[in-house]
This record gives sequence, structure tokens and C-alpha cells, in this order.
Amino acid sequence: MIEKSVDYDKYNTQTVHHILFQIDEDLEDDALEKAYKEAKKKADKVLEEYNNGEKTLDAFKKLAEEHSDDTGSAEEGGLIKNTLKDSTVEEFDAWIYDEARQEGDVELVKTEYGYHIIYYVGEGEIAWKVTADTALKNEEYQNHLEDLEETYKLTYDRDAIYKALGGKN
Repeated sequence: MIEKSVDYDKYNTQTVHHILFQIDEDLEDDALEKAYKEAKKKADKVLEEYNNGEKTLDAFKKLAEEHSDDTGSAEEGGLIKNTLKDSTVEEFDAWIYDEARQEGDVELVKTEYGYHIIYYVGEGEIAWKVTADTALKNEEYQNHLEDLEETYKLTYDRDAIYKALGGKN
């Protein structure tokens, strides 16, 4: 008899808000160092504003909306919800999964993308549930796309495309 155990992630995901001060990752040497210094200077200024203010999640969210270079999360106050282990860059992941982390912790973290001010919200959902939910949503989306392709057949007029791209007859 062969026994096979089910292997799934039983840890809790993490939820944070962050403010990104992005650098151009294509820079090298002195230009890269200068970009990091400028990003840190901006980050320090915003962190000081936070520390001199109310020091609440709502205050942090407002700063994220105003200052973050992460356009994907800035509108939601820098929210990154239910983050799985190893799904972010190493430094970010290490900070949010630090066992000593407490709700409300705020810190400046340097990564390959620049500087992040991170506000720790707390544990999120259990990882395997997040993974399963994401897989189901992806499957549902893929099925929807296939249904659309079946319903609305695409045809291509190569001559029209050629002309639209500047081709002449």
C-alpha cells in the first residue's frame, strides 16, 4: 500500500501597506547609488511626516496615496493583502515574515526596486486557501476568455492591417 500525504501551505499570509520610492533598476554604478540616495531622502522625509503625525493606519494610507510610486497599490493606501511567502523580493519578504513583527510596526526597507516604508497590518488568510482561490479565479477567467473566443470569432483582414501600418498597394 502506498500512502501519499497532501502537501499544502498551512502558514498564514501577511497583509501590509507600503509606500514605494522607486529607482530606475537599469541604472548602474554611481547613477544607481545616486538614485538610491534620492529615494532614501524622499522616504526619510515621508517617514518623518508619519512619525510626527497621528501614527495610525489611516494616516499611513493617506501618505501612500500621496507619495507611493507603486501605482498598483497606491489607490488603496498601499495595500498588499494576503502576501504569500517568497512572492515578493527577499528583503520585503523577510521583513513581513519576521516572527517578531507586531501589528502597527512601520519601517524603511531597501530592495532592488528602491525604498519601501512598510506598515504591518497582520496575518491574512491561510496560504493554501489563497493559492486555491487564485487558481479557481484563474481557471474561471480562462474559461470566460475561451467562451468569448467561441462566441465572437475573430477574423483578420491582412490587407487592412498592412495599410494601417503604413503599407502601400
